[in-house]
Amino acid sequence: MQMEELVSSATPESADAEQVLKLSLSEAQVVARSYDTKSQIVGVGYLFALGVVGRFDANMPTTGDQNIITVLAFWFIVILPVLLFGYVLHPTRATAPDLEKGYDERPERVLYVEPGTYKTVAELRNVAKQTNLVNELCYETLKISDLRDKKRQRFIRGLRAAAISFAVIFASQVFKFY
Repeated sequence: MQMEELVSSATPESADAEQVLKLSLSEAQVVARSYDTKSQIVGVGYLFALGVVGRFDANMPTTGDQNIITVLAFWFIVILPVLLFGYVLHPTRATAPDLEKGYDERPERVLYVEPGTYKTVAELRNVAKQTNLVNELCYETLKISDLRDKKRQRFIRGLRAAAISFAVIFASQVFKFY
């Protein structure tokens, strides 16, 4: 069955429970794989940050009143943007707004099944058979769209912090000559 056919015939009486569950399984698999990718990216970023912190620590003089200010400035200017980019990768589905209040009928949330929501296979099967797929797809689309916008905002925040960091580093290097 094509997605258009499934959506056009998706009423509580005619929803194809097998297709609903296939969509749910596919979404769960994609998200599980995305955590692998995120973990690899964050791991590389972590190793990079450790190298930068290690080099800074090795070159830092051990005496002087300015050291605490230098350390704080370093962490704010160099490491904060790395943390902000990492924040984009953090799963934020739980921070998306509760959308159930605006629905005529409460979504069953079978496209994104949370552990513990359904206790048995039979319970999930029965709910999937009675699910309004259009309602479920609308709910998930709004939820994911909100998450996409939050991630975009976080990414832009990270880019701005990185730009400020580079500007401060550039200025400090230029002022060394004066």
